[in-house]
Amino acid sequence: MLDYRSRWHDGLLYYYPDLDGHLVRMESARAAGLQFDPPTAFVFWLFISNLIQLLSMPLIMVGQNVQARHSELRADNDLEVNVKAEAEIEVVLQHLEYQNALLIAMVEKLGVSFDNPLRARGAE
Repeated sequence: MLDYRSRWHDGLLYYYPDLDGHLVRMESARAAGLQFDPPTAFVFWLFISNLIQLLSMPLIMVGQNVQARHSELRADNDLEVNVKAEAEIEVVLQHLEYQNALLIAMVEKLGVSFDNPLRARGAE
């Protein structure tokens, strides 16, 4: 039976739940021999990692600005394409309405009734 409390046995041991809900035994860094020697090395390591973060932050921000500008240009281009497509669709619809009006005039001139075209087709 696993207990949930920390115990001392060749270093610190503790348990943590994994993704399935099972308890997993984990040894401390001291027991595994993973510690900084001398202790000031840890402070130096933190300083170096913070320095890297501070130096990389402007690069990341510039990259984000470039990506934002590219996204705005792409959105503007999409808008232009959509406006042109809408204008072309309007032209096509006007042409289809004109053709429809011509066909209706031709059918009326021929004297064909198209009140119910399905019944007329079935009568043939």
